Amino acid sequence: MNIGQKFTLWVSVVVVVIGLFSGFIFYHLEMHQELDVYESMGRKMGPILEQSIISSMMTRQRDAVQKIFQDLAVGETITGIHLIDKDRTVRAGTDKALLGKTISSELLRCHGCHERGQGGLFYRLQDNVRYVQHLSNRTECHGCHDARLKFNGVIIFDFSVSEVARHIRREMILGYLIFIPTLFVVGLMTIILSRQLVQKRIEALNAGVRSMREGNYSARLPLRNDDEITRFSEAFNDMAGAISERNQEKDLLLKQVSGSFEMWQSTFDSISDLITVCDSDGFVILANRAYQAYYGLSAQDLAQSHCMSLIAGRSCSNDEFPVSVTVREQRMASVEMTNQKTGEIFQVTTYPFRPSAMTEPGFIMVARDITLQKTAERTYMEQFEFLRTMMDTIPNPVFYKDAEGRYLGCNRAFEEFLGRSKDEIIGKTVYDMGPKEIADLYYRADRELFSNPGQQCYEWRVLGKNKEVREVIFNKATFPDATGRVAGLIGIITDITQRKRAEEALRESEAKFRTIFENSLDAIRVAKNGIYDYANPSYLALFGYSRQEELSGQAVLDMIALSERPQVEKIMQQRIRGEDVPSVYATRGIRRDGTEFDMEVRVSLYTVSGDVFTVANIRDISDRKRHEEIIRHNYDTQTVINTILKTGLKNISLDEILQETLDIILSLPWLSVEAKGCIFLLEEGKKTLVMKAMKGLSECVEESCMVVPLGKCLCGRAALSEEVVYASAIDERHELCLNTAPPHGHYCIPILLRGKALGVLNLYLSEGHARDTMEVEFLDAVAGTLAGIITRKRTERERERLMQDLDEALYKVIKAQKEWISTFDSITDMIAIIDRDFIITRVNKAFAHYFGMVPQEVLGKKCHDLVHEQGTPIGICPHLETLRHHHTSSAEVVDHKRQRTFKVTTFPFYSPQGDVIGSIHISRDITEERNKELRLILNERLASLGQMASGIAHEINNPLAAIGGCAEGLLNRTRQGRIDPELFENYLQIIQEEVMRCSSITGGMLSIVRQSSYETRILNLNELLHKTIELVNFQGRLRSVQVLERYADALPPITGNEGELKQAFLAIITNALDAMEDSGTLTVETSEKGGRVVVSIEDTGCGIPEEHLGRIFDPFFTLRGGKGGTGLGLSIANKIVGNHQGEISVSSEEGRGTVFTISFAAEKTESIS
Repeated sequence: MNIGQKFTLWVSVVVVVIGLFSGFIFYHLEMHQELDVYESMGRKMGPILEQSIISSMMTRQRDAVQKIFQDLAVGETITGIHLIDKDRTVRAGTDKALLGKTISSELLRCHGCHERGQGGLFYRLQDNVRYVQHLSNRTECHGCHDARLKFNGVIIFDFSVSEVARHIRREMILGYLIFIPTLFVVGLMTIILSRQLVQKRIEALNAGVRSMREGNYSARLPLRNDDEITRFSEAFNDMAGAISERNQEKDLLLKQVSGSFEMWQSTFDSISDLITVCDSDGFVILANRAYQAYYGLSAQDLAQSHCMSLIAGRSCSNDEFPVSVTVREQRMASVEMTNQKTGEIFQVTTYPFRPSAMTEPGFIMVARDITLQKTAERTYMEQFEFLRTMMDTIPNPVFYKDAEGRYLGCNRAFEEFLGRSKDEIIGKTVYDMGPKEIADLYYRADRELFSNPGQQCYEWRVLGKNKEVREVIFNKATFPDATGRVAGLIGIITDITQRKRAEEALRESEAKFRTIFENSLDAIRVAKNGIYDYANPSYLALFGYSRQEELSGQAVLDMIALSERPQVEKIMQQRIRGEDVPSVYATRGIRRDGTEFDMEVRVSLYTVSGDVFTVANIRDISDRKRHEEIIRHNYDTQTVINTILKTGLKNISLDEILQETLDIILSLPWLSVEAKGCIFLLEEGKKTLVMKAMKGLSECVEESCMVVPLGKCLCGRAALSEEVVYASAIDERHELCLNTAPPHGHYCIPILLRGKALGVLNLYLSEGHARDTMEVEFLDAVAGTLAGIITRKRTERERERLMQDLDEALYKVIKAQKEWISTFDSITDMIAIIDRDFIITRVNKAFAHYFGMVPQEVLGKKCHDLVHEQGTPIGICPHLETLRHHHTSSAEVVDHKRQRTFKVTTFPFYSPQGDVIGSIHISRDITEERNKELRLILNERLASLGQMASGIAHEINNPLAAIGGCAEGLLNRTRQGRIDPELFENYLQIIQEEVMRCSSITGGMLSIVRQSSYETRILNLNELLHKTIELVNFQGRLRSVQVLERYADALPPITGNEGELKQAFLAIITNALDAMEDSGTLTVETSEKGGRVVVSIEDTGCGIPEEHLGRIFDPFFTLRGGKGGTGLGLSIANKIVGNHQGEISVSSEEGRGTVFTISFAAEKTESIS
């Protein structure tokens, strides 16, 4: 074998060895390159995926990672890529069946056969090699040490070793297939070429292999076109290019994965919501850029803060919602929270988060600033409520529909108009709301509006509430949606039913008012711009015109009296200017003939087309003015009387009261008297007048008139006659007048009380002053008032005396109580002290013994319970009167149970402080006094009976004669045996009738003379009067008298004593017969007026002189002197009527007759015919 062959063989051996060695090196380099790729991917993806796990990846982020993993696993070597959090939950990976599941801890445990890398490790599991990239900052192996490292998760790349080896072997076989032929070519070339050339090629090949070993797959061998080594170099270059392209694809894929995670991180930071990842204690672990920027804090500063404290603006803990729910129950929770410092509102949502099973759970909080949203919502709601309230306050019905005609809403007025609720309206159409024929009309109107968008207005008749037909006006308009198309319509209904009715009523009322205008009794005039325009007939008649034409062109002021025109013109101008002036005023008008009269004008003003029209309603008030003058005079009189009464209530002496009263009278401007006068009082027990008050009198007059005897001079005459004495000048009656006195006249007014003179009011008049009835009536009223004041003052004086005596008695009682008690109990009158609550606090023995008790048993009882045996005070309770007015009060009280009558007098009982704390009752038994009065009445009856005796005896003789005749006839026939039953029955019937007649006569007499008592019963006044007239008829005094009995039908009954009332009527009728001298006409009439029964007894006698009318009821006053009259009949009749709460009055005219009128209170029972 030559050197060339040896060299070739050696070279071939060397090339084979080099090829095998290169394949081995290539195999290991390729294997390590695959693992380096995974390790590089793990180191780059680790931080990004770690933050993704911590941040709880969103769905789109998880899908991006999932897509990257799917792209990486498309090759033959990688069997799976999975991202597992610290809770051993698969968050992303190529095996979709494992997503969301928890894997066994065995899969994460190190088996010891590993190689540590930078932040990760390799370990072999059967045929597969697993690369684990731990997501932590420690390079120690997870799971092979006692210490448990806190980590966030792992990335697991699963790839098959056999597949990698098979892949490399396939590439090696491909290389060998290329390399072996090349080896043969090289051998041949070696043989052909020189040793030096072969050597250079080998060196170049070795350089290429070294480049590949160093990972530089871009290196290429120099090519030569003329030898086998060149072809080998080309094959080598192709192999290196294929490997380089493969690596470029892997680098590009890795860049894509890194870019996706960077994009996710950018997305996380670009979210505007505030997002934080917190540990189980609520402290911030990770926050997005918006959260850091919102609070202006770095990630390190945020790590020291509780996430809720920053949001709420106050100190917070995990016990607050929603963190408490998320941490404890591991579920999502959400709440709205307001920052107490800034007032901003956040929607805070928390999600549970646990990176791995080896760590405690945390949570992710997302806070969204909804301040503007809430403000907008609140503004929207306020605007919505405002619009809804505004719609509901619109009185017109309002509704709105969509384009299909369905009701979208309405206001309250629309609900009331239809009588349906809003729930019954919304969503319905007109076909749901009424009959089809009406709904068709509505629908066509709506369709027409939708076809021609805009506004629509028409009148219609609709069915409203309770199917009532209403006249309405529809105003409708369309409204657009957001695109500008018609979305619906809104309508407003104006109910014009009332207007339609009002228009009809207006037409009717116009005709009515024109009729009223023409026929009104008031004068009505219409003027235009102050000039007469039209007037009714009453106006023409009032002003003396006969035709409208006579007033044409006249001004309104022409009808006003000249003295009133300036004032009326001023009022007219003020009214035209719109000033506040009275619409009614009084003025004076002037008639056509020039006469003036008082009138009341009521004016109203209105304007039409710039013209001012006035309507005046004019009324003649001349009569009213006169009446007003009378009323004003009466009012002034009452005012003066009230002033005098107030003066009388002052705590001053009677002389001072009289002086002030005189001053008041003389100061009246409307009383035509001189400023001079005086007041006299009649001395008690004497017949002289003493001047108590005077004004304007000279000393001489005062001295001469200080004491005036009764019947002397004008004042004495007035007191004696008890009548007003008037003098227009000095005459012979001025007996005490001085010659030096100036000319004057007088009003001398007697001060009377119950027909008894107490004094005289004397006023000076100018000479020639005519007697004025109104002045006399006024002064008479003043005199009456003075009489009451004088009596009260004298009573007060008497009371003061009694009070003084009582005070002295009480003082003595304090000094000697036993003596006082003895004296108190020895008084026969009943005495009791009663407090304000009607409780008896002290009584004497007479009081207690009357009720069969001892004084101690009476004390503490209420007076009305004990005395009247009723739960409330009686109507005329003197105790109440004393408590109210603080003065002495008296009343007569009848004890019906014991038939006793008492005069009860009460005196105010004062405390030491001067307060009225009760009253002292002194009850005096006046039963005997009243019995004496009754006996007096009975005597008067007996006297009347004596006067009636002769006439009644004659009346009784007539029936007795008839009875005797019948009895004699019966006796004779019986003796003769002539028995005739029919005749006997007639005789016996005559006897019975005559006996009944005698009984009636005697019964009437007995009803008169029967003992009187206070027992009363319901009486028929018609029957009572008829029986009384029958009784008079028995006397035979009515033979020449025409008796007219005019009794009212259905006359109400009265309550009274029959005997007493008969006596009263008998006295009046007897007086009438005496006045007529038993001939004339006697009229007895009954009637009912104002709830009272009225009896009128009229005769045609001689009448009663006017000067005696005021005394006819006085005891012992008679005009029949020497004719047997006692003067007690009418006095007793007056007292009987008064005891029956009745009233009696008399009117008489000399020569024509007298009328007595008696009235009683009617009982509220059924009327008696």
